[in-house]
Amino acid sequence: MSKPLFIPVDFDPFAKGELQSTVPTTESQQEIWLSVQMGEDANCAFNLSMVLNLSGSLNIEALHFALFRIVERHESLRSTFSPDGRKLCIAPSIKFDIPLISLEELSIDEQKQAWQNIQADAVKQPFNLIWGPLFQVKLVRLSSQEHRLLFTAHHIIFDGWSLGIFYSELSTLYNAKKRGESPNLPDVVPFSEYAIWSQQQMRTEAYLLAEKYWLNRLNPPVPPLNLPTDRPYPQERSFKADREDWEIPAKTIVPLKKIGMSQGATFMITLTAAFEVFLYSLTQQADFVLGIAIAGQSVSDKLQLIGHCVNLLPSRTKVNPKINFADYLRWRSDTLMSDIEHHQLTFGSLLKKLKLTRQSNRIPLISIRFNVDRVTKPQKLHLEELTVESSISPRYYENFDLFIDALETEEQLLLRCYYNTDLFEAQTISSYLREFEKLLHKIVDSPQLAIAQYAEILSPEIQARCLQPPKESSVANVNQNGTMTPLLQQRTTPKTVFTGTLEAKLIEIWENILQTKPISVEDDFFDLGGNSLLMMVLGAEIEKQFAIKLPLRSLFSASTIEELAKIIRQKKSD
Repeated sequence: MSKPLFIPVDFDPFAKGELQSTVPTTESQQEIWLSVQMGEDANCAFNLSMVLNLSGSLNIEALHFALFRIVERHESLRSTFSPDGRKLCIAPSIKFDIPLISLEELSIDEQKQAWQNIQADAVKQPFNLIWGPLFQVKLVRLSSQEHRLLFTAHHIIFDGWSLGIFYSELSTLYNAKKRGESPNLPDVVPFSEYAIWSQQQMRTEAYLLAEKYWLNRLNPPVPPLNLPTDRPYPQERSFKADREDWEIPAKTIVPLKKIGMSQGATFMITLTAAFEVFLYSLTQQADFVLGIAIAGQSVSDKLQLIGHCVNLLPSRTKVNPKINFADYLRWRSDTLMSDIEHHQLTFGSLLKKLKLTRQSNRIPLISIRFNVDRVTKPQKLHLEELTVESSISPRYYENFDLFIDALETEEQLLLRCYYNTDLFEAQTISSYLREFEKLLHKIVDSPQLAIAQYAEILSPEIQARCLQPPKESSVANVNQNGTMTPLLQQRTTPKTVFTGTLEAKLIEIWENILQTKPISVEDDFFDLGGNSLLMMVLGAEIEKQFAIKLPLRSLFSASTIEELAKIIRQKKSD
């Protein structure tokens, strides 16, 4: 029987003061925690920043009361994480400031620039997951009648569903305080309750069925989606990003909805299917994965919950270019609804089960994420004697190559497109969004057109771009048939046992952690059954044996003993 592996940590859960409780983190939170270990850029990719433009006579005392009560009510906003990411530490109360930043003395142009800097600083500042707090609030005064509230939180404790609850409770608490009344709020759901429920779900029959479902859905392996980029993937994974917004009028969306309803599909599924047809037109790849997020609050029936409850589903599609959009939509509606029904398994849990060829410069399996939300006025947000407009701040770091966040209002469909700036130029993204709108028009005008024919409406510039071969990268890729490129094949053969005492010691460590042998210096950690959590164990053992602390990012980029030994030798010589 193998010995259990433990990660030694120098951590006192009471060092930060009184602690109400600790609960195991959810699988989804552990996935984010591991991503954050890749560096500050990766950390900032999970910053969510919201803005409220407040016009009128603002009662600052009522605003402070509302914000402090929200934090008091919700455990997630009072939480931090243990150094190994395994425990959520919940404090009974926390102290936080709401600085008032006055820009009243500045000119209009100076105010605009100062505000842009404040917004950018908020999303570029990494949160400390161990010490917290994992949110910050700033109030900016432009004049006595114009204020802006900036609320920024880490995605590991806050998601899109949480924002709706935040707005609703802010309205109720602010208005009640202003009137001198007691607020009437629904009972709060503790995040610890959801975390425990999430752990229990992993032992249910539904979870085992979901695991079997996804392993079957993703077999054989899915080739990576090679969207035409301006530059090749860098050798190390990059998180630098920007955002382009694109507005599509309601007159285009209304007939598109009717097409969806005629096939029994929701607007979310209809727009997703249209986007997949667009991706096929750009890449001519029929078989690919799109990341679709599911809110855990809805599936757990814990609707008043603020926290990170998102489950990311790697939804696989196979576009048939010979059929028309209506037929594809009917098929896609069935497969996507089936994916959603099997939501129990998290993305990280699934990755541990799949035999994927890892690339240090790309996120595994899902490179593009697509999301559709509906916002209805008054948007759960009404502050008395104030005109309120809400928005989401752009962020400058992103976890995916491309993330389309489609926001439907009564007037329009707003596409917020976050993109990796090491891969794409802004004008390229703008041209893609313009061509996607053209495709939506064509679907509305000619829903019976064969999918292959939609590529013909792409502009000559885009068509020429699509004909170019993918930008070369020095890091190995997986071909569409699932085989490795010659670069990786050359790296993995012939096998070498070891070249020195350092390599021999690393082989011994790997054999203990992975519980397999023999291992060569050119074997890949992940191909041998390793995963992100075992990589953390490896890092702790290297620190113990060699007195060297390697960042997780270095460990992921050096997934063979040969590469790892080079890094250790370099570190020792520094």
